[in-house]
Amino acid sequence: MMARRGAVGIMLVVLALVGSGCRSARQVAAGPASTAMPTTGRTAALATTAALSPCPPSTATSGKVPDVTLPCLGGGQPVRLARLGQPTVLNLWATWCRECAAELPVLAGVAKATHGRVVFVGVDTEDAPDKALQALIEAGVHYPNVYDRRSQVVRRLGLPGLPATVLVRGDGTVAYTKLGALASATELKTLMGTYLGVAA
Repeated sequence: MMARRGAVGIMLVVLALVGSGCRSARQVAAGPASTAMPTTGRTAALATTAALSPCPPSTATSGKVPDVTLPCLGGGQPVRLARLGQPTVLNLWATWCRECAAELPVLAGVAKATHGRVVFVGVDTEDAPDKALQALIEAGVHYPNVYDRRSQVVRRLGLPGLPATVLVRGDGTVAYTKLGALASATELKTLMGTYLGVAA
């Protein structure tokens, strides 16, 4: 009887882990903070082609965004996410997540329409930099992206998987987290207006 109960318990845990959205098997494993990003000559060439905007500078602002420092995917100084100091849309994504790829053009369009009023930062998660840069080129994304090799942001926010879009106030506190893919540009604009006070 105890064996059957144990088996049922294990099955319930497995089912809980298989929710909607993309997830990685390594996502639950904690790892030390790192600003290292594997680079090659191809990575540099792709970064040039992608023409991503420079990553935003870190300031002294404190907040509740995970205080991790991540390398800028397009080159430049690493970014301390908890120190951005302005309204920000953080999109957590990866090339191995099909839903993530579908929403990249939506994010690119809204980022262009609201340029100067809110900062967009992509958080490429547990990915290969070359693949990530190629995906950004194909999706027409030019807002800055950082590289999160160990899923530090996902883990510290307690997210079940990808994609996820986190709206961050200027003081660094999380205003709202959208789990799963964005349905449309209208949905994202509405969320930004409601939680960040940014009209698009």
